[in-house]
Order: sequence, then C-alpha cells, then structure tokens
Amino acid sequence: MTVSTYIPSIRELLLQGRSFDIKPVGPRPLSILERAFEYIQGKKRERLTNVATVLTKALLEAKFDSVSSALSSEIVKTSRLFQKTLKKEGFIALEFEKALKAKKLAIDPTYFDTNPGFHEYATASALEQYLLHYGDQLECKGDDILIRKDNEMTPWSEIQDSIALSSPSKHLPTPTSLYGPSGVECKDRYDWKELTPYKHEDPSQWDYQYVFEACVCCSEKAFRLSGDHSWIRLKTPEGEIYSVGLYRKGKNGTQDLLKTPLQMKEGFLQSPDVSEAWPMPIHRMGFPITEEQFWKIKGSIERDKQTGLAFDSVETNCTRYTADKLAIADIHLPISAPIWKLIFPKRVISLIDLSAKWIPEVFKKVVRVTGAVVLNMVLVTLGAFYTCKEVRHLQQKPKIGSIFDIFKPSIATVHAPTYLAQVVFKEIQKWRDENNQPWGIPGLLMIESAEASPSEED
Repeated sequence: MTVSTYIPSIRELLLQGRSFDIKPVGPRPLSILERAFEYIQGKKRERLTNVATVLTKALLEAKFDSVSSALSSEIVKTSRLFQKTLKKEGFIALEFEKALKAKKLAIDPTYFDTNPGFHEYATASALEQYLLHYGDQLECKGDDILIRKDNEMTPWSEIQDSIALSSPSKHLPTPTSLYGPSGVECKDRYDWKELTPYKHEDPSQWDYQYVFEACVCCSEKAFRLSGDHSWIRLKTPEGEIYSVGLYRKGKNGTQDLLKTPLQMKEGFLQSPDVSEAWPMPIHRMGFPITEEQFWKIKGSIERDKQTGLAFDSVETNCTRYTADKLAIADIHLPISAPIWKLIFPKRVISLIDLSAKWIPEVFKKVVRVTGAVVLNMVLVTLGAFYTCKEVRHLQQKPKIGSIFDIFKPSIATVHAPTYLAQVVFKEIQKWRDENNQPWGIPGLLMIESAEASPSEED
C-alpha cells in the first residue's frame, strides 16, 4: 500500500473539522484528571506528527512539471488543508512545511538548502500564487534556483541581497509587492501617482474593446466584515490591464477589532490590487465602456490618489468605490443589501418573505423601524458614527451621521462584496444568457435610482 492511499482518509478527517487542542501544562504536580488530560494531548500531538509524516512522504514522492499542476493536485490540496490545522493548533512541523512549499513551487526541497534565504522569500511573497498568476516557472540548474528578474532568468544568489522582506509601510496591509509581471521586485503598492498597466493579455478575450471589470474575492459561505474585497480592472483594446482597489489601514489590535471597527478611517488605493493573486475564487463581471469613459475613470482614480479617501467597512468601502467609478460610465450597480438578509439563514429569509404577504402594512413598517433601530445601534456601538481626524477634512459623512439615522431602515444596510458577487453578478449573467448578449447591460443598471436600498421595500 502506497503513502498516497492514505490521502483521501486524511483529507476526510481534516474536513470533519476535528479539533486538536494542544495546551501547555504547568510545572506543578498534576492531579489524576490533569494527567489524563496530558495523556490525551500527547496522543493528539502524536496524531498530528503521524499525519505530518505521512503527508511529507507523499509530497516528496510527488513530481510536478508546473506550478499549475502542483496547486491543483490532490496531495497539495490536502496538505494545505492540514497546514491550516497546524497553524490553528500552534503545532510546528518544519519538514512538512518545507516539503509543501517546495512542491507548490514545483521544485525539490533540497534546493532550499543550496539557496539560503529563498524559502523565506517564497513564503513571505506567496510566490507560488504569483508564478501561477503570471504564468511563470522557476528553473533549477546545478544547485541554483533561477527566477525571473527584469524579464531574465537570474540565479537567486545574484539577487538575494536586493530583496527586503520587511514591510516599508507597516501600518498598511500587504504594501510590498515582491513579484510582478517582469519577475522579482520590491515595490510599494501604495507608492504611485499615475495608474499604469500591471500586465497584458490577449484583448480578443474581451472583443478588443474598453472594459470596466468589477472583481470580487469573497467567502462562499456567509457575510463577514473582514476578509472579503472588491476592486477594479480597466482593460483596453491593446490588451493592457489596470488594477486598483480601495483598502483601509492595517488592523490595529484591540483598538481596531474591538473598540471601533466601523469608524471612518483613512483609505488607501492599491495598484495592482493584491487580491489579483489570492488563492481564492475571483468573481468578475465586465462592462463595455467608451474610450472617453475609460479616460474619465482613470483620471478620477488618479485624482483620488492625490486628494485622499475615507474608508469604513460597511458604507464607504471597496465595493462602494468600485460602484462609484463604474457610475462614471452611467452604469449603476445595486450594491446595498439589508444587513438582516446577510446575517440570517436563507430559510429564515424565505419564511419572512413568504409570511410578509399576509402581514398588515402598518405592522410591517413597525417591524422594519424596530429592526433598523436594533441594527443601527449595533453599528453605533461598533463606531459607525465616528470619523478619524485624518479624514475629517474630506467632510465625508459617516454611516450614522445623526440621531435620526438610527430610525432609518435604509441605514441598516451594507455594501457587501458577497452580495455583489453572489446576487448582483448572478442576476446580470442570467439576464445576459437569457437575452444572448454576452456584453449586454440590463436596462435597470442604466437608471441611477437602481442603487436605492432594497430595505425600504422589505
């Protein structure tokens, strides 16, 4: 029986979400219960070690000729799932981690030993994702790893000292790009004045026209305040692709997570958007625009970069920014969704929609206002009324601008990337398929009032 035989059962074990609670035990004498608990924990450590050993052996046996084939293989998928378990449990398995990173890059782990610093660089840059995104490969000759730099394959030893793994802007999320279209680089994604193409592709894919592409990377399961993202792609008839997205400052411990997570902060435009190479499904919806509209949108983004922007997680967020720029081309995405429809299970929502037909209008209005007060008070508690001093000069109204806003159902909404991808994009695609118009724009999107919050009608 080969090692690979065990992979399906290991993957099934991981998908079941079984917990491996490994906790430190104090130096004092242990009670009978504590000794029993320690024994159980020891067995769990042994179990993790055994799984790591089996997966490491299977990884070393696997051979891949490309990053694409490696990342799509069952052994790498299973190992990545197990890697999340190890991280969650605080368990370190160095040989497993090393073997997994090497196989993601489609190289042998021994090359990490002969190329000092490369493993750290590959880990910090999520190199396999960028190689996949740009269609690149590493080359191994003798003991050297060759990687693209300035469009030429260069030994790692010649460029190692030019790479700074520390972030030049620690208060910003993922500021440093360590790999781009020409190969290895060290570029601050926020340090730019003019929006330039970040890569080129065959323009026949979008029929040689100017295209505004709304992009979303989000959880497939449920709405969340952090982790989902929307951004913009602009495409030209010559094959140029521009990428830009609005971000907030990096999370600042308890101040950001617990005290005021929804306050209006300083926003930052990132180009190219880091989400382009995220290892998650990306939802895209392209809209044809004119050359004039292309230049207007591009110019508007560049002005925003100079004047500054505000950001909060529910109102003036990345999804709102994407929709606002598309509106320059007179296309208006309905991005507002009632909060309750995003946090309640679909069964509950269906039941409410079904019963709404039999409920008197006056009672429904009372329920809407009461629900809005409850939800809006939660927003207030999370800081949705507060504007940081860094962006007060922009005179941007926060989500809750006055005491009267608390009573408005239209305020109890959020511009969620999840809603854009799983509802709006799907409806647009359905309309295009039914009307046999691959680049068509539904008439409703041409009406500015389409962005009115559906909560007013629910």
